Amino acid sequence: MNATPPSAEFHTLKPWRFAWDWSLAVVPVAASITLCERIDFRFYPLAILIQGHSFLRLMNLGHEGIHGLLAPNRKLNDFLSRYLCLFPIFVSHSRFKTLHMLHHRFLNDPLDPDYFQFKMFPTRLGAWLRSFTLERLKLRYTRDYVNYFTEIPDRLSKLQGKRGGLATTRSDFIAFCFFWTFALTVLALTGLIVPFAVYWILPAMLALPWIRMVTALQHGGFPRNHIQSRSVLGRGLLFVFYFRCI
Repeated sequence: MNATPPSAEFHTLKPWRFAWDWSLAVVPVAASITLCERIDFRFYPLAILIQGHSFLRLMNLGHEGIHGLLAPNRKLNDFLSRYLCLFPIFVSHSRFKTLHMLHHRFLNDPLDPDYFQFKMFPTRLGAWLRSFTLERLKLRYTRDYVNYFTEIPDRLSKLQGKRGGLATTRSDFIAFCFFWTFALTVLALTGLIVPFAVYWILPAMLALPWIRMVTALQHGGFPRNHIQSRSVLGRGLLFVFYFRCI
């Protein structure tokens, strides 16, 4: 009779859990780079797979931080989410939080800011592959990612005297710029800019179409059925084998 209710146990924050989950994102990346550099660069396709998985894992951890689920202390939670999860994958914590709250408010509705990510689904494999190839050549997935997750386009528009853009609560744009200025400076001084591009930026760009597909599968947010919950398809082989993150 005194057993802890399942809901209470589910919402209990475990301090060690973040360290464990974060290490599961970072250690495989380091291992795959070592594999390519020390043994054989032909392992690079495997490295792309691993880096894409880690990229999404960090995004999911950042999402948990948006909901305050990384640490009991709010400042610590936001620090972990912002600097260890989202900034490394080029995501503004404040912008993501603002958009994500709107996503919950307008789930699977055209007003949902995430709607563009799954509006093309369901689709035939051939159509998706054509989109996968053509949109990548046009860097569409990369541009969508930058426009959605960073404040850079809005800031450039303001410099040009244009109005509009998302009103981000407690913007962390300055912190974002300082973080990447410092990171790129360190990478340049240590001669690691090229490896950074090869082992982090390129795999991330290649993984973006898959991440968008999984986002659609997770939410069941297909225009013709409005399930408003996680899709059964999301538990299929693609999701479990490649994108099972947390």
